[in-house]
Amino acid sequence: VDNCGSSTLTAGSFTGSLLWSNGATTAAITVAAAGTYTVIQTVDGCNSPSGNGVAAPKSNPTLTSNLTATIATGTAFTYIPTSTETNTTFTWSRAAVTGINNAGASGSGAINETLNNTSTAAVSVTYVYTLTANGCTNTQNVVVTVNPLEAAVNCVINSSITQNFNSTEIPSGRFIWFNSSFNPGSLGLGIDPVSITVTNTMVTFTANSILYTLNVPDARIRFDVLTLSASTQFVNNVWETEVPRSFTDYIFMNGLSYSVPVDFPGNITNVVWTANISIDKTGITLDRRWSAAVYTSFAANAGVNVKPISSSLLNPYFNFDDAGTPENFKFFVVSGGKGSGETDYTGTFTTSQTSTCAEPPVGTRGINSSLTTMDVATRKTFNFSEPLDEQLWDGKLHVQALPNPSSSYFNLVLKGNQVSPVTVRVLDMFGRVVEKYEKIASTTVLKLGYKLISGSYFVEATQGGERKVVKIIKAN
Repeated sequence: VDNCGSSTLTAGSFTGSLLWSNGATTAAITVAAAGTYTVIQTVDGCNSPSGNGVAAPKSNPTLTSNLTATIATGTAFTYIPTSTETNTTFTWSRAAVTGINNAGASGSGAINETLNNTSTAAVSVTYVYTLTANGCTNTQNVVVTVNPLEAAVNCVINSSITQNFNSTEIPSGRFIWFNSSFNPGSLGLGIDPVSITVTNTMVTFTANSILYTLNVPDARIRFDVLTLSASTQFVNNVWETEVPRSFTDYIFMNGLSYSVPVDFPGNITNVVWTANISIDKTGITLDRRWSAAVYTSFAANAGVNVKPISSSLLNPYFNFDDAGTPENFKFFVVSGGKGSGETDYTGTFTTSQTSTCAEPPVGTRGINSSLTTMDVATRKTFNFSEPLDEQLWDGKLHVQALPNPSSSYFNLVLKGNQVSPVTVRVLDMFGRVVEKYEKIASTTVLKLGYKLISGSYFVEATQGGERKVVKIIKAN
């Protein structure tokens, strides 16, 4: 019997023993290779003449087109399937994937879809193809890697907020939910998405004469007119929040589930939350805050169902809880940290800190024109591009790395003359070149250091006879 991918040959009724040409001794054999197979019967030590059978398995259709591909987010993935067998029919399906905002889909023949990666890391999307030919069916996967959009950094806010814990002691084995949120106010006119990226977040405090430094996972918050309901997920160790573009109240920024290792006393003072906040649009005012609540039972970050926004609408939780509330653990909240227990699920927030991502003076636009923030409380403007910008460029090569230190990548801001390109090298502490970039535009922002391990490095930029070196610190 010739089946798909194999044939079965049977010797029929017999006495004694059998020996097939493939070494089998059973009455029937199943083989994948086409050809003639012989069998000999042995009875009382005497061998019969050999019999034979011909195997001609039907061929399973197999994809001959590539089984992997890589694309950038927001670009079309086009795939034309081809097969080892003529007259093959193709159907495909794609499940919904965390980090990709496309719903699941299916179809037949070729694929032409635009995939949107809303996370900060590459996401793999699997298309399952079913091939049918000659009465045979085969299933194969085509895996597409969707790289995230590298958001332009138009503003960097270096945030640091200090507060004190209340008088309640926190026993070992309890959990502190450190959480932060912000209110962006109006994002202005337009329909373009706005992204806010939070990196290098740390919580530091001293308890029992021991300094604690806690690293809070990075976060990305994306505002999009296509988003109808806000959501927060913990994907690839990053807090990913999607928000309708028109929303103007408090939004979850990032948080940390922390298991208390020893008994902490009450009244811990000078608990400091620091973070670097990057925004890809100027003119936005961020009102930000943080707090800490204590729980008797909790989960790791990925197991916390975080309320994304402070609203009873436009999100999965139709209640009046604050953004950052761990909805699946509210029953276990107790007093401690900044919280009073009962319904104080996030803890009492700090006095908010406000900064504006402001446009620079007209005369400096085009010269790293976006790295400016203003503290609304003091009306003091901080230009993080100086001395790169210095309001009047002196014609020489200037280099600056932002943020620094960084746990992900560095924005190397370059400003030089227009005559010749720039060469950039990254060297480790032993002088070994670990990254190199050539023929870089003299006025640009170069992203580097994605794959660097933790440690100190030197970035060397050369243009003509000029050479600038800056030290960077990768804090993984």
